[in-house]
Amino acid sequence: MDRSRAVLIAGIALGLLCCIALGGAGPSASLPSEIRWLAPGADKIEALLFEPASCYAPARDPDTRTLEDIGRAVFASPSLLGGQAARAGLSCASCHSGGRTNPHFFFPGLSGAAGTADVTTSLLSEKRGDGQANPIPIPDLAAPRSAVKIPREDGAALQAFIRGLIVEEFAGPEPAPRVLQGLAAYVRAINPQACPAKTRQRLTPAGAIEGIVESVRAADAALAENDNAVAISLLAAARAGLGRLSERFPAEEDGPLRASLSSASQELALARELARSDPAQAHWQITLFLARTPSWADRVLAAAPHSLFDAETIRGYFSPVPS
Repeated sequence: MDRSRAVLIAGIALGLLCCIALGGAGPSASLPSEIRWLAPGADKIEALLFEPASCYAPARDPDTRTLEDIGRAVFASPSLLGGQAARAGLSCASCHSGGRTNPHFFFPGLSGAAGTADVTTSLLSEKRGDGQANPIPIPDLAAPRSAVKIPREDGAALQAFIRGLIVEEFAGPEPAPRVLQGLAAYVRAINPQACPAKTRQRLTPAGAIEGIVESVRAADAALAENDNAVAISLLAAARAGLGRLSERFPAEEDGPLRASLSSASQELALARELARSDPAQAHWQITLFLARTPSWADRVLAAAPHSLFDAETIRGYFSPVPS
């Protein structure tokens, strides 16, 4: 086994061991995605309840806004990166929470101090590995123009840079052209001038549901334009959102709710498969999913006050089990 693979396995194992050691979580529970790669000692309640305030400034032009919506959706999807990163549950948003940065990010073998990552490691890809550990601070995508590596205005350069990150740094699959355009459009729309006075924003179940539904509707629109590759990526992003939502309801009594979210995810999995071979049937599958959405969405909102969207519930979940 090569060293990079061994380090990755060690990192995943460490995540599982942390899960076991967290007392109330129990050995069979999995850490929610927002804190799976959290630096030791970081505030779990803060990480689960908040993300950096968004500096996203949507375009007024409908075509550009459509591209931004595609980019925002796949930004949080591990399937975009593929390979080892996807198996570890990493997405662009893991390092760039809320499209910004993540000062508490820590991945064994990839990070040095909290909020850093080695972008030339062979841990996730051999293509850019330099054989040295040189993690650097994760940049804030809303940094001033003078601090960014690639000018936001240079669309071609930005797309080439993002493609390099996906295909070379993470050994991910070649992104569909409009997915790449969408990512560049979204990054360009993260504008330091649009940053609000507040430094953080609350993560809510309603926001999570809205993001899932928006991704699915965008996938349906892509199918209507015969852009099946984009639809497939967006449906994968929606399934990832359902997975993150399910992680917020780990209690035994939430089993039926998790089952309903799993069922919804399977409906999208079928739509994704149909998008490859029968787009018309994929459209009807999406229509069915959207018609059924209120049934699981209402249950999510009703159970949220006693889920990992609630500070007291989070505190109890991570409290040591009395001996």
